[in-house]
Amino acid sequence: MHRGPTTSVAVYDEACHLVDAHVRPAFWNKPPAWLGTDPADIERPHVEVHLGDGTDVQLYLNPAQARTFAAALMRSADAAETEALYRTPAPCGPPSDTAPVSAPPRSA
Repeated sequence: MHRGPTTSVAVYDEACHLVDAHVRPAFWNKPPAWLGTDPADIERPHVEVHLGDGTDVQLYLNPAQARTFAAALMRSADAAETEALYRTPAPCGPPSDTAPVSAPPRSA
């Protein structure tokens, strides 16, 4: 396994603790007999994302998946900033059964 430089980003986990997300390019340099033992699109150069110490959550994305994931993060960040302009942020804590103010009204 060959890996490129790692970029680490501090993110919050489900318990509101800061953990590091590690993102890096990677490439399997497998002997011919081992080819085909993983999905073909991650046997080629791919992107790895590890949250926490590397054992909590691990994602392996082909380049197209990584770009789609990054675009989804950008759209969600834009939406979160837009909503933050007119809504009071909820404190970090256990999930609530209360519908957010921006939710459509429930039909009877």
